[in-house]
Amino acid sequence: METKESLCEMEHIPMSKWGKDHWSTLAYLETLAVDNSGFAKPNNPRMRTNEIRHPHLVGNIGYISSALGGSKYPTRLKDGEVKGHDDWDCVDDAIEETLVEDIGTGLNRLYKFTKLGKKAMAKLRQFKMDGGNFGDFEFVKSSGGEE
Repeated sequence: METKESLCEMEHIPMSKWGKDHWSTLAYLETLAVDNSGFAKPNNPRMRTNEIRHPHLVGNIGYISSALGGSKYPTRLKDGEVKGHDDWDCVDDAIEETLVEDIGTGLNRLYKFTKLGKKAMAKLRQFKMDGGNFGDFEFVKSSGGEE
């Protein structure tokens, strides 16, 4: 199991390596988008937040949150984990993979699913309804950018 130690090593994680944390974060964003006319505005205390990488997203939580101290919980991949990588980084990876579009600001995050992202989430929902686990889900883009 590979573990990256340094925040300096943080790079885009390709979708083929995504595990439970990437897909469950996107499922959360999809729930927000469904409830808000297609716009997903994450609730900061709900997101695993690495206070070193994203101090501006920790905010005034006002209570003990499992999300605070997100640096203690590495992102789980299919074949390992990445220390220092949080839910915000998972969303950034989804942006790189063109599943999600960032339409907010660095401080006030707001996202919208792309056509490809909606297709991926439909497959994820079906996979989960059939008894699958987030960590086992795979979505492969075709060479044309869509599955």
